[in-house]
Amino acid sequence: LGALEQSLLRCSKDPQKYSAVPRFLGQLGNDLSRRRVFAEALERLSPTLRYAPVKTPDGGAYFSSRGRIGVHYNELSGSEADAVLIAATASMIGLCHSIVVLDRPELYVPAARLVSWVQGLAMLGVDNQWFVATLDAGLAASVERSQRVALGGES
Repeated sequence: LGALEQSLLRCSKDPQKYSAVPRFLGQLGNDLSRRRVFAEALERLSPTLRYAPVKTPDGGAYFSSRGRIGVHYNELSGSEADAVLIAATASMIGLCHSIVVLDRPELYVPAARLVSWVQGLAMLGVDNQWFVATLDAGLAASVERSQRVALGGES
Protein backbone atom coordinates (compact mmCIF):
# COMPACT_ATOMS: atom_id res chain seq x y z
CA LEU A 1 0.00 0.00 0.00
CA GLY A 2 1.03 3.56 -0.59
CA ALA A 3 0.92 6.29 2.04
CA LEU A 4 -2.62 7.40 1.15
CA GLU A 5 -4.07 3.88 1.29
CA GLN A 6 -2.17 3.17 4.48
CA SER A 7 -3.50 6.35 6.11
CA LEU A 8 -7.08 5.28 5.35
CA LEU A 9 -6.52 1.92 7.07
CA ARG A 10 -4.52 3.26 10.03
CA CYS A 11 -7.45 3.30 12.49
CA SER A 12 -8.88 -0.01 11.34
CA LYS A 13 -8.26 -3.50 12.70
CA ASP A 14 -7.27 -4.71 9.23
CA PRO A 15 -3.73 -6.15 9.36
CA GLN A 16 -3.22 -4.88 5.80
CA LYS A 17 -2.57 -1.45 7.36
CA TYR A 18 0.98 -2.66 8.03
CA SER A 19 1.61 -3.85 4.49
CA ALA A 20 3.56 -0.67 3.74
CA VAL A 21 6.22 -1.57 6.34
CA PRO A 22 8.26 -4.04 4.23
CA ARG A 23 8.43 -1.55 1.34
CA PHE A 24 9.34 1.21 3.80
CA LEU A 25 12.19 -0.91 5.18
CA GLY A 26 13.39 -1.71 1.68
CA GLN A 27 13.49 1.96 0.75
CA LEU A 28 15.32 3.15 3.88
CA GLY A 29 18.72 2.53 2.32
CA ASN A 30 18.06 5.34 -0.14
CA ASP A 31 17.01 7.96 2.40
CA LEU A 32 19.58 8.63 5.13
CA SER A 33 17.37 11.10 7.00
CA ARG A 34 14.43 8.69 7.27
CA ARG A 35 16.83 5.89 8.10
CA ARG A 36 18.18 7.86 11.07
CA VAL A 37 14.67 8.76 12.29
CA PHE A 38 13.56 5.11 12.08
CA ALA A 39 16.71 3.79 13.78
CA GLU A 40 16.36 6.27 16.65
CA ALA A 41 12.65 5.50 17.10
CA LEU A 42 13.37 1.78 17.14
CA GLU A 43 16.12 2.23 19.72
CA ARG A 44 13.71 4.13 22.00
CA LEU A 45 11.18 1.31 21.84
CA SER A 46 13.41 -1.75 22.16
CA PRO A 47 16.64 -2.17 24.13
CA THR A 48 17.35 -5.46 22.32
CA LEU A 49 16.75 -4.40 18.70
CA ARG A 50 18.70 -2.19 16.29
CA TYR A 51 18.21 -1.34 12.65
CA ALA A 52 21.10 -2.99 10.80
CA PRO A 53 20.54 -3.14 7.04
CA VAL A 54 22.59 -6.18 6.06
CA LYS A 55 22.09 -7.39 2.50
CA THR A 56 21.75 -11.14 2.17
CA PRO A 57 21.30 -13.37 -0.91
CA ASP A 58 17.58 -13.77 -0.18
CA GLY A 59 16.82 -10.05 -0.26
CA GLY A 60 18.08 -8.52 2.93
CA ALA A 61 17.88 -8.57 6.68
CA TYR A 62 17.29 -5.40 8.56
CA PHE A 63 17.92 -5.99 12.24
CA SER A 64 20.34 -6.88 14.97
CA SER A 65 18.52 -8.59 17.82
CA ARG A 66 19.98 -9.69 21.12
CA GLY A 67 23.48 -9.67 19.63
CA ARG A 68 22.51 -11.55 16.45
CA ILE A 69 23.15 -9.70 13.18
CA GLY A 70 21.17 -10.21 9.99
CA VAL A 71 17.88 -11.01 11.69
CA HIS A 72 14.75 -11.05 9.54
CA TYR A 73 11.51 -9.45 10.72
CA ASN A 74 9.80 -12.82 11.14
CA GLU A 75 12.51 -13.88 13.62
CA LEU A 76 11.83 -11.01 16.04
CA SER A 77 10.05 -11.38 19.38
CA GLY A 78 6.51 -10.03 19.63
CA SER A 79 7.56 -6.81 21.39
CA GLU A 80 10.41 -6.28 18.90
CA ALA A 81 8.06 -6.77 15.94
CA ASP A 82 5.61 -4.28 17.46
CA ALA A 83 8.47 -1.82 17.96
CA VAL A 84 9.30 -2.13 14.24
CA LEU A 85 5.66 -1.55 13.24
CA ILE A 86 5.29 1.49 15.46
CA ALA A 87 8.69 3.01 14.62
CA ALA A 88 8.15 2.43 10.89
CA THR A 89 4.65 3.90 10.94
CA ALA A 90 5.77 6.94 12.94
CA SER A 91 8.72 7.49 10.57
CA MET A 92 6.67 6.86 7.44
CA ILE A 93 3.91 9.33 8.27
CA GLY A 94 6.08 11.90 10.06
CA LEU A 95 4.17 11.51 13.33
CA CYS A 96 3.72 15.06 14.64
CA HIS A 97 0.86 17.07 16.13
CA SER A 98 -1.24 13.91 16.34
CA ILE A 99 -3.55 12.18 18.76
CA VAL A 100 -2.47 8.56 19.14
CA VAL A 101 -4.50 5.86 20.89
CA LEU A 102 -2.75 2.74 22.13
CA ASP A 103 -4.66 -0.10 23.75
CA ARG A 104 -3.15 -2.43 26.34
CA PRO A 105 0.61 -2.33 25.64
CA GLU A 106 1.10 -4.70 28.58
CA LEU A 107 -0.20 -7.50 26.35
CA TYR A 108 2.99 -7.48 24.26
CA VAL A 109 5.62 -5.57 26.25
CA PRO A 110 7.23 -7.21 29.29
CA ALA A 111 6.20 -5.57 32.59
CA ALA A 112 9.80 -4.68 33.46
CA ARG A 113 10.07 -2.58 30.27
CA LEU A 114 6.55 -1.21 30.03
CA VAL A 115 7.14 2.23 31.57
CA SER A 116 10.31 2.92 29.55
CA TRP A 117 8.58 1.63 26.40
CA VAL A 118 5.68 4.07 26.80
CA GLN A 119 8.15 6.87 27.57
CA GLY A 120 9.86 5.97 24.28
CA LEU A 121 6.52 6.31 22.49
CA ALA A 122 6.13 9.81 23.88
CA MET A 123 9.41 10.76 22.22
CA LEU A 124 8.23 9.75 18.74
CA GLY A 125 7.56 12.94 16.83
CA VAL A 126 6.74 16.39 18.08
CA ASP A 127 3.72 17.60 20.02
CA ASN A 128 1.74 14.35 20.01
CA GLN A 129 -0.93 13.45 22.53
CA TRP A 130 -0.91 9.83 23.61
CA PHE A 131 -3.93 8.05 25.08
CA VAL A 132 -2.76 4.74 26.50
CA ALA A 133 -5.39 2.36 27.84
CA THR A 134 -3.91 -0.01 30.41
CA LEU A 135 -4.73 -2.27 33.30
CA ASP A 136 -1.09 -2.19 34.47
CA ALA A 137 -0.94 -0.42 37.86
CA GLY A 138 2.79 0.32 37.51
CA LEU A 139 2.29 2.07 34.19
CA ALA A 140 -0.66 4.06 35.51
CA ALA A 141 1.35 5.08 38.60
CA SER A 142 4.19 6.35 36.38
CA VAL A 143 1.93 9.04 34.92
CA GLU A 144 1.22 12.26 36.78
CA ARG A 145 -2.11 12.09 38.56
CA SER A 146 -3.38 15.12 36.61
CA GLN A 147 -2.78 13.22 33.35
CA ARG A 148 -4.62 10.01 34.34
CA VAL A 149 -8.21 9.06 33.85
CA ALA A 150 -9.41 6.04 35.78
CA LEU A 151 -12.53 4.30 34.54
CA GLY A 152 -14.33 2.23 37.12
CA GLY A 153 -11.61 2.07 39.72
CA GLU A 154 -9.07 4.03 41.68
CA SER A 155 -7.69 7.22 40.13
